[in-house]
Amino acid sequence: MATAYGVLGSDEKWTGMIGSMAQNETDIGGPFFLDENRGKAIQFVSPLGFSQAVLATGLVPTKKLPFHIFRVFSMNVWLSFMSSIIITAGATGLMYSISPFSDKKKRIEALIRYMWLFLTSLIGKDLGTKSRWFLQPIWNTHSLRFVLSVWLMTCLVFVNSYQGSIISTYAAFKLKPKYESLNDLMKDTSLEIGTYANSFPYLCLSRLTNTTFEPVFLRAKENMLYLGKGTPPWMDQVEQGAAVIVGEAGHTKYFVGERFKLTGKCGIRVIPLDFCASYVALGSRNELSKVFINNFNIGIQRFNEGGISTRQKTESVLFYDICTQTDTSSIHPLDLADLMGAFTILAV
Repeated sequence: MATAYGVLGSDEKWTGMIGSMAQNETDIGGPFFLDENRGKAIQFVSPLGFSQAVLATGLVPTKKLPFHIFRVFSMNVWLSFMSSIIITAGATGLMYSISPFSDKKKRIEALIRYMWLFLTSLIGKDLGTKSRWFLQPIWNTHSLRFVLSVWLMTCLVFVNSYQGSIISTYAAFKLKPKYESLNDLMKDTSLEIGTYANSFPYLCLSRLTNTTFEPVFLRAKENMLYLGKGTPPWMDQVEQGAAVIVGEAGHTKYFVGERFKLTGKCGIRVIPLDFCASYVALGSRNELSKVFINNFNIGIQRFNEGGISTRQKTESVLFYDICTQTDTSSIHPLDLADLMGAFTILAV
C-alpha cells in the first residue's frame, strides 16, 4: 500500500500510479498531494481541495499546573500592574513630599508604605484609617482623592478578572492537547513519533532536513506506519500520551472519528501544523491533449462549485466533529487587550 501512489526509485523511475501514467499505461490517476517531484513526472488537473499536515495527540488536564494561579494573566499584564503600583506610589509620595505638614525625614519610608498599601489593596485590603502618619497630611487633598478613585477602578478590574478566570478554570475539568507544535516534540525526547510511509506528511517532514527540527524527521523515520484494515493500532498509544502521529488532516480525523463510533473513545485531537500544506488533485500523463485537460478541468470546477467535494469531506470527518463538538478548552493567560474592555466600561 505504501507504494501504490508511486515512489521515485534510485533509478529515477516512478512506481505505482505515477509510474503507470509516466509510462503512458494510464491516462488519469490519484488523487495526489501536489509535489514538485510528482509534477515533473505527470501533469496535474485543477485541485479538488486543500489539506495540511496535522499532529494526532492525546489530552492532558490543564488544571494540574501547581502555580496556575500566577498564569491567569500574561507577563505583560503582571508587569503593567507592578508598574502601576510604582507610579501610583511615586505620585502619592510626591504629594507627601510637597505637603507643608509632612515629615521630610520620612519621605523614603512614606514611599515604601504607599507601595505596600497599593499592593495589598489589589487583594482586597482597605487603605486603613486617615490617622496614619503617612496619610494624615494628604488625606483631604483633591489630588489624593483623584489617585484613589483611579486606583479603585484598577482594583475592581484586577480582582474581578482574576476571580472570574480562576473560577472558570477550576469549576470544570478541562483538557488540552498534550503536544501542540514541533517545539513540544523536540522537548520530549522519549516520545515516539510516527508517520505513514511514502505519504504527504512524510514528504512534509523530510523538508525539516538541515533545520533545527531535523531530529523530529529522523525519529519519525524510525517508526514508519503502513495502512491496514480497521482501526489503526497506534491510536491507543497516542491517547495515552506515549506517541504522536504526523498525518494528513482529513485522513487522521476520519480514523479518530471511526474509532469514536466503534468504541466511544474520544481522547485524541488533531492539531494543524503550519509548516506544510498542499493542494489535492488528480494527475494525468503528460501526452494527454490540452483540449481534453481543459474540458476535464471544467468538470472539476463544476464539481467544486456544486459543493460535492465539501460534502464528501464533511461526511468523512462527521464522527470526529461529533466527538469534539463539546471540545475541551485550553487555558490562555489574559493579555492587556483582554482587559481594555473592562477598563473602558468602568471609565464610562
